[in-house]
Amino acid sequence: MTQPLGSEHPGVVPSQVFRALDGSMVPTAGDDTQFVRLCEAIGRSDLPADPRFLTNEARVRYRDDVRSGLAMILASRTRSEWIERFNEAGVPCGPVNDIAEALADPHVKARGMRVDRRDRDLGVVPVVASPLRFSESDVEHGLPPPRLGEHANEVLEDWPGLDREEIGALRAAGAL
Repeated sequence: MTQPLGSEHPGVVPSQVFRALDGSMVPTAGDDTQFVRLCEAIGRSDLPADPRFLTNEARVRYRDDVRSGLAMILASRTRSEWIERFNEAGVPCGPVNDIAEALADPHVKARGMRVDRRDRDLGVVPVVASPLRFSESDVEHGLPPPRLGEHANEVLEDWPGLDREEIGALRAAGAL
């Protein structure tokens, strides 16, 4: 029976979130060659010869051993150090960004993926822009994000067709 694996890929090992000294990242060895390069990048070129790690199929079977061994090593340096090493070695790896890091990413900035909207109480609120781009028209990002329940009446009146009395009863019951 398949068990929940969290951030782990079910059929590729390693391919999951690992902690570095200062943040998280996801290195992935999508094939045996990448695993060899990953091991060289972490200073453990002996690992691919271990029968438990020789093939991806074996690594899937011994995923706990792969995870624990890599976790200890990857926790020894910063995320940017590992990402640089993996990139140089040709091993896919990317950071797990928090919201501030994601919005500050140069690619996000270049694509115009952050839009600031004015909220009546909070002032300027950054929101994620639509990823859609059209050659002859702009996507408009008019309103700030709604408050919790702000449009509940409009939605309930329009979609299920409730009247104001029914909506009031739902609100009084704590359903809204």
